[in-house]
Amino acid sequence: MEGKNGFNMHMPPMEFNTEIKSNKAMLGVVTEKTDKGAQVKEVNKESAASKAGLQVGDVITKLGDTKIESADGLYNAVSKYKPEEKVSITYLRDGKEKTTSAVLGKNTSVNIRSMKMDKGNFDIRIPNFEHNFNFDEHVMKSGPGNVRIMSSNGRPKLGMQIEDLEAGDGVKVTDVDDELPAGKAGLKEDDIITEVNGKSVKSVDELRDQIKDLKPGDAVKLGLKRGGKAQTLELKIPKKLKSANL
Repeated sequence: MEGKNGFNMHMPPMEFNTEIKSNKAMLGVVTEKTDKGAQVKEVNKESAASKAGLQVGDVITKLGDTKIESADGLYNAVSKYKPEEKVSITYLRDGKEKTTSAVLGKNTSVNIRSMKMDKGNFDIRIPNFEHNFNFDEHVMKSGPGNVRIMSSNGRPKLGMQIEDLEAGDGVKVTDVDDELPAGKAGLKEDDIITEVNGKSVKSVDELRDQIKDLKPGDAVKLGLKRGGKAQTLELKIPKKLKSANL
């Protein structure tokens, strides 16, 4: 995501599911399309279909006044009714046409819908958005002058949140993740970072520029003030260790 007076969101290839709770009527069959209608492959126990006498192998050709030509057609036809409504069903069994009636049940199941984007060129633009999120670098800006040092695409995570100082003489640490390099190096909340590898740092943007090329295995020296006293910490980026089952 990127932006100034708004932002563009470029979606990578992805696949996701959504859950949709249904409150429609239910006949209680699993069907598939045939040349003559929707053939019953499964009948749910205690369902409207079961009570109406439908069996596996029956081919439903009509529901009420609606002609059924596929499984989707049957689903759509049933969805027009409400639970507890009575409906007539015309079907074929061993080639012979038969009719029955069913009192439709209530569908309380959850439907899972899936969407997949293979190419990833899905863009969204929202104007006048004051925050700036940038996942292509090592940082994510969460507001003016406030940055959580993060990363994506396998780049190192330092694990600290920082913000500008009004005086412009460093950046203040507002949060530290003890499990990531910043925390393990001994960095603490309220520390004031003033230098990176001997170079003066006066703002969030300057600190970002200093660390943007860090790689696994690198180390960086931070000059800071803690309680008014100057200190130096070495922050190490752990190497990626390979593992294998042999």
